[in-house]
Amino acid sequence: MKLKIENNDLTVTVEATRELSTGREEKHMFTPEDSNGLVKDANTESEFIPASMPKNGEMVKAEFMCPQCGYDKVTHVKFGFNHWSCPGCGIRLFLAYATGTRGEKDANGFYYKANREFISHAPENSDDDFSKMFTRSDDPEKPDAYDTIPDIKKYLDKHGIDYSHAKFKGDYVELIPED
Repeated sequence: MKLKIENNDLTVTVEATRELSTGREEKHMFTPEDSNGLVKDANTESEFIPASMPKNGEMVKAEFMCPQCGYDKVTHVKFGFNHWSCPGCGIRLFLAYATGTRGEKDANGFYYKANREFISHAPENSDDDFSKMFTRSDDPEKPDAYDTIPDIKKYLDKHGIDYSHAKFKGDYVELIPED
């Protein structure tokens, strides 16, 4: 069975096949496609992607311009990655979409441009303020970003800390003293 629904700028195709004699084989497929040949990305709610987008892990062209060693060559990287080591010096470079859109090639055929250092925001690998804010507290009595605002306020009240200027949860978390 195949069902196709068309609108001005969107086509939805639903296909289902079933082996009736054995009842074992079932196949279900749902592929929304718009009039420009774009297919809905299953990993996002509303992003449409080019139907010709490379598969994750497929090697694609990237333009490298390393800020540390000056490496300036065309390099192939795996599609779907967000960083790649510079072939010249080994530092990790951020892979930015060449056109600003995932899976789209620029005029020179590049999917990525690598021209700045990759900064990991993982708490165990970074000393930046953002990562510190989301680090779990070692003290079970001391709240952290994973606690509720009322729990954080209760702690701040107990320790006589003024939070009247705080508007967002991050503001409250910043007021918790580091020991």
